[in-house]
Amino acid sequence: MERCVNSVTQEDGSNCSIFSFDVTANKARLPMARNAVKKLRTLRHPGVIRVLDTVEVWILEGAMMKKSY
Repeated sequence: MERCVNSVTQEDGSNCSIFSFDVTANKARLPMARNAVKKLRTLRHPGVIRVLDTVEVWILEGAMMKKSY
């Protein structure tokens, strides 16, 4: 992915990481990013990684469209 930010969850305040991908700068890599999200959602390994939520947001000429998976 393109950017990783450390954060905490709203539910219980536990540590988490937020990964983001800029579609406008990497349109050719969008299918790869979508596939990576699908793969991460199926990964099961205790204490290593867990997908909490995924959201796809497109900002086009001042209007915002939100696509949730």
